[in-house]
Amino acid sequence: MVLESKGWKRNVLVVDSSSSVRTSLWMILKDEYAVLTAKDQKEALEMVERQEVDLALVGIDFPIGYYQGFLRSLRKVRPGLSLLFLLGESGAGEKKFDLPFSDSLSKPFGVEPLRQKIKALLMQKECVEKGRGLRVPFGGEERIKTWLYSSRLSPEVRERVFRVAGSLLPVLLQGEEGTGRSGVAKAIHYLHPYKDRLFLRFFCRELTPEGLMQKLSFWLKNKASGGSVSLTLFLEEVDSLGWDLQGILLDLLHDGGVGWPGLEEMAIEARVISSSRVPLARAVSAGKFRGDLCEALEVLRIGLKPLRERREEIPCLVSEILQEQGQEGIFRKKFSSEALQVLQEYCWPGNLRELESLVLRSAILKEGDLLLPEDLVFSFSDVGTGLAEGKREEGVPPVSPAIGEEAVGEKESLFDETLSTLAHEIKNPLVAISTFAYLLPEKYEDAEFREQFSRLVNLDVKRLNELLENLLEYAQFSAPRLIRNDLNLAVVAALRQREESLLQRGVRWETDLKEGLPEILFDESHLGFVLRSILGNVFSKIRENRSLRLSTGFVAKGSGGDGKDFVELLVWYEGQDGVIRDLHGDVGSEAGLEFENLSLALALARKVMVRNHGEMQVNQGQGTGTTICLRFPVAG
Repeated sequence: MVLESKGWKRNVLVVDSSSSVRTSLWMILKDEYAVLTAKDQKEALEMVERQEVDLALVGIDFPIGYYQGFLRSLRKVRPGLSLLFLLGESGAGEKKFDLPFSDSLSKPFGVEPLRQKIKALLMQKECVEKGRGLRVPFGGEERIKTWLYSSRLSPEVRERVFRVAGSLLPVLLQGEEGTGRSGVAKAIHYLHPYKDRLFLRFFCRELTPEGLMQKLSFWLKNKASGGSVSLTLFLEEVDSLGWDLQGILLDLLHDGGVGWPGLEEMAIEARVISSSRVPLARAVSAGKFRGDLCEALEVLRIGLKPLRERREEIPCLVSEILQEQGQEGIFRKKFSSEALQVLQEYCWPGNLRELESLVLRSAILKEGDLLLPEDLVFSFSDVGTGLAEGKREEGVPPVSPAIGEEAVGEKESLFDETLSTLAHEIKNPLVAISTFAYLLPEKYEDAEFREQFSRLVNLDVKRLNELLENLLEYAQFSAPRLIRNDLNLAVVAALRQREESLLQRGVRWETDLKEGLPEILFDESHLGFVLRSILGNVFSKIRENRSLRLSTGFVAKGSGGDGKDFVELLVWYEGQDGVIRDLHGDVGSEAGLEFENLSLALALARKVMVRNHGEMQVNQGQGTGTTICLRFPVAG
């Protein structure tokens, strides 16, 4: 059910898969804002298409790739939409969502910090609407703005750019070749209110005092007004600046002028943006750079990471580079997951610039729409050979995984997946519980508040208790003792335990348990745990007054496979869980992004299934239904 508060107020949209989070936020905000809620991305996009939304609160509970297309679609429909990200366990360590006019909070969050961030974002939106925000009057600046908001710039750098752009203090951009230093320099210039001033770019490696002064004289004499001029100087590779030029630059920064014939009386207000591939302090230690100039240039500093430290962003970058092309043939191209894996393992000495060249070159030379690893052309010397042959000939092997990334083989660890999952599942209920505790003193006389939150908190506390009991029971399991079991009888017994709670929620269930099925070979206590975990998860995910179906059947593997036969249990319910597919197909393989973010109950159930030589899959369909498929080995 979609909650909506009425009245002439700013429209706020809450997008979160947790019903307790959605209800809590609605209760917090409904007095100040018109609050809409959506349980998933599809419903959220439908809402913003139907009506104006000023701010969206987006729950971030899955890996970053799931949200890239969704966020772009939101901003495409509502370009001025403010975004507040509510970070769960999967998103808490991510700092990749700092888009313009956005902020974030980690779950569980306090009521007052939430209110303050919403007010700040809406105030920022109001300033833009009144014309005090960014304006883009011509094509070159439009391109810079597009680049600034693209995935080429990491969110950390983007946030830093917005922070320093309003100042005229010197900025040092430190990063390797091809990391986007010149784009950042232009963005800083164009974001400042004085963006109409001159922007002069100098490459310092081969710059001489005469060359600098000739170029300055040409521009300053033509642009000076009343003996003064304002400009932005962008000095690339400033660490290679000669000693004479270092002195001239220091005079310009300190005195606002240069003692050069013809320019002695000229007052120069210069903002200096410089770039360097190495830390300037290292050049100072080596005796190649003045310490006082280093301090003057490095008042503000922005570090740009090399692409090899942003490997997880490569699929998104590849997709964005292709999307930007106006040629329909290139626009339709996609890189296979295997090709993307190769790109993520490569060292990228040329960084973003090399990646863009490779993507476009490979896409143009490939006749079909799907690019495989052998279609990657790292240079024109690789044409016809592909990466595997070309790179071996050049002696440039893919970079080895970082220490700690080695495969762990088949060994199970209780804490490899379940610890972060448990933390995530605790954080969402804590939002409701902490909200209830905070608002209870001021809302005690509000019967609606007491009724809604008492019910919500009781359900969340019960769910937390079940989660911890499941984890403790799993931790005490020994190696499976495989015996014969009747799956149909076990399903009926598990349903009977859940019957009362399902009836309370108005859940309608039906069973289709085939007769005459062979017995399964499975640990008896493990089997009970799996079925309880599955039904407990269904209870937490299924919406009120919806349907649940359970069916069993026989599945023959046949002689073409491993020769095993299974008894299959299918559990279908109206709710969302498990495999998530990107609605927009902007990131990931040609089949669309796909990954599993199973709840703790399902993650533990699958571990137990694997221990007992069974199989388990979770699939979310195009609608609102989820199917859990469990296959139990038949007793021989």
